[in-house]
Amino acid sequence: MAKSKNAPAAIGPRKATNNRVTRRRSTKGDRVDAAIREMLAKGEIAPGEKISLRNLAATLGVSVMPVRNAVARLQTDGVLRVEPGRAVRVPVMTSEEFRVLLRTRIEIEGFAAEIAAGARDESDLKVIEALSRSFEVLGSSATTRKAVASRANMEFHFAIYRASKMPLLVDIIERLWLKAGPVVFYHIYLDRFSSASRDSVNLHAQAFDALRRSDGSAARKAVSEDIRQAGERLLAEGIFIDGTGKIPVPISQLTASRGARYARRVTAPSPSR
Repeated sequence: MAKSKNAPAAIGPRKATNNRVTRRRSTKGDRVDAAIREMLAKGEIAPGEKISLRNLAATLGVSVMPVRNAVARLQTDGVLRVEPGRAVRVPVMTSEEFRVLLRTRIEIEGFAAEIAAGARDESDLKVIEALSRSFEVLGSSATTRKAVASRANMEFHFAIYRASKMPLLVDIIERLWLKAGPVVFYHIYLDRFSSASRDSVNLHAQAFDALRRSDGSAARKAVSEDIRQAGERLLAEGIFIDGTGKIPVPISQLTASRGARYARRVTAPSPSR
């Protein structure tokens, strides 16, 4: 899977050694880890669905071993769940869990924007301005695919966070997005996620203007409000589980939707798996 240069950076490379074979294996493991994390951050793996390690390995063009190792790391991060019988799933989120995640994101990502306002350079501003304009065009078009607008939103936010020049902070934020990604997927590919709102477009423009003026307080306010409003829209859709562990629409019903290609490539091909 090719990685967009504007996608959130994956967890940094594991410690290298002087052994050439070990370095080669480490590089492959890092690539697999980054690819799976990108799929999760972009919402290409659905909540509650069983993941076939064999299918995922085939998609990435690798053996099962590096996929299994990456899954183990994601389990440690709380992004994936390994159930009895070694079935691997993306945890289904309750509305209360999502509210906690939303509050955490508002604080941490708002802080990153505030820091970025004082640390950004001209090259950062050029990238962020271009992404803000791109999002505005996508948000004003009735024909824009929602997945495209969602990706543009992600790229805009991470361009700001990288401008903080704090890789550890960006890494923490990425892990939060890994948890939120499947929820966004669920809305987008059920056609229940609204297109970018005018408020969201305006907040992106306000965030850029604050960064341009090096106004950390205003940058934090704009980014925090953008996250809050997006989260409230998600909560208003009523798709979160009620404690039963079930999602309103099983992934199997997505076969006729635009999300089917993602469901097919990461889920089990038959009951035997």
